[in-house]
Amino acid sequence: MIAAAWAWFAGSRAGRWGIAAGAVVLAIGGALLLGRRQGRQAQEREQEAQDHEAYRDAVETRRTVEDRIGRAGNGTAADELRRRWSRD
Repeated sequence: MIAAAWAWFAGSRAGRWGIAAGAVVLAIGGALLLGRRQGRQAQEREQEAQDHEAYRDAVETRRTVEDRIGRAGNGTAADELRRRWSRD
């Protein structure tokens, strides 16, 4: 019974227009949803890249400071740290 109703609907002029309009709506809706998903994934990848770059910068800064302190010696490093970072 459902198959007969579908055949009658698809065979009529209004049915063909309705099916065509539904297909267009589905295609446009699918494209929009896919575009949003891909845009969100691209934004997440960009944020991860920025976070990774910030982490690498922090590690490099820490290594640079530790190297300078190590080369300066104990007394000099302590004096420099007090002078630059202390509020005394």
